[in-house]
Amino acid sequence: SSSAASDVYKRQAIGQRLERNAAANFGWGTSNAQSLTLSFYVRSSKTGIFSAYLIGGDGFNRTFTFEYTIASANTWQKVEQTITGDTGGSWTYSTDNSIGLGLNFVLENLGSGAGTTSSLNSWQAGNNYAGSTNQVNLFDTNGATWYVAGVQLERGSVATQFEHRKESDELAQCHRYYQKIHGSSLSYFGVGNVDGATMAQILVNFITEMRSAPGAMETSGTASDYSIRMNSNATGTSVPVLSNRTTKNAMVIFYASGHGFTNGQAVFARAANNTNGFLGFSSEL
Repeated sequence: SSSAASDVYKRQAIGQRLERNAAANFGWGTSNAQSLTLSFYVRSSKTGIFSAYLIGGDGFNRTFTFEYTIASANTWQKVEQTITGDTGGSWTYSTDNSIGLGLNFVLENLGSGAGTTSSLNSWQAGNNYAGSTNQVNLFDTNGATWYVAGVQLERGSVATQFEHRKESDELAQCHRYYQKIHGSSLSYFGVGNVDGATMAQILVNFITEMRSAPGAMETSGTASDYSIRMNSNATGTSVPVLSNRTTKNAMVIFYASGHGFTNGQAVFARAANNTNGFLGFSSEL
């Protein structure tokens, strides 16, 4: 595809949002601003200049853009970039878990279109979401590929060896933002009570405390994948819906019209006799 600033898909980047508490002690916005170092491994079928940027500040209006060059196609290479501390702009210091920083790898080329910049390796006012004006366009080559691994952002001006965490520690970090609880093969989602003739209130405890109370819940989309049980099964007639929730648990409403149970009786919710039913909770930034 050719490049045009009006192409919405070309304004996309692969990125990671970081919580505000991650930047609470960098001293940015003051004369004591500390530098960070970003390191990562990258490979692409396309050679040339690529770019990435760190964005933050109050109102997300401070951007640090840099370039890196892929000289050999389909070859892993390591990139190290020091990001000087931002002595300008406004950075509110707090330890809350809202969005504080964004790291984005740009894959498109808008030429001199909206969001691009030629000001590199220093903090600039504004949201330069399209990266460098020298950026190559990954999308103008059919089947082009771009991979990234071992991304690490750390305090100081020296890139240290990538920190390999235990799988259990990494999984707990992931569960802070998203949890997918399966009820496969008649396993259980949670317990609760019958609430009228068509539903039950089920308390679902999260695997790990989440960043914030989840704002959404995913399901398999098929009502019959879910059931309510006391001394017999009542197959779901509508997919469950998210009701009240905190960072530690959620109240989920399960539906089974004509379940035959008495209002107020204790029941538990589980998947039907298959592996399709799940509840997915999201508190992504």
